[in-house]
Amino acid sequence: MNEVTIKNHSSPLYIASQNGHLEIIHILATHKADVHLSRKADGCSPFYAAADKGYCEILQYLLKLKADVNKSTNDGVWCPLNIAAHRGFFDCVKTLVKLKVRTLFCICCSHGQA
Repeated sequence: MNEVTIKNHSSPLYIASQNGHLEIIHILATHKADVHLSRKADGCSPFYAAADKGYCEILQYLLKLKADVNKSTNDGVWCPLNIAAHRGFFDCVKTLVKLKVRTLFCICCSHGQA
C-alpha cells in the first residue's frame, strides 16, 4: 500500500492525490495508506500534490486523515499554502487559511525579493 513506484518515486496515495482521484484515495486510506509518505526526491506529500493541482475536496479529505498541512518541500521553498496561492487556486487558499496553516516566506527569499 505504501510502496513507492520506481518510475516517479511516488506512492499510490500521492499519485491519486495528484490526479484528483478521491474515490481511490478513500480506498487507499481504508487500507492504511500512509498520508505522510512524501516523495524522497523533493519531499512533496500527497497533501502538497492536491494543493498543487487545486483539488480542494481532496485537501479536506486528507485533513480528516491528519495530513501535515505545513509540510514543505525538501528545499524548504514550497508548502501547500504557497503552491496553492502561486497557482491561483483561490478556494484551496481559503480552505487552508481557515485552518490557520502557517505560510513560508521562503519563496520571496529564494528569489531575492525579501
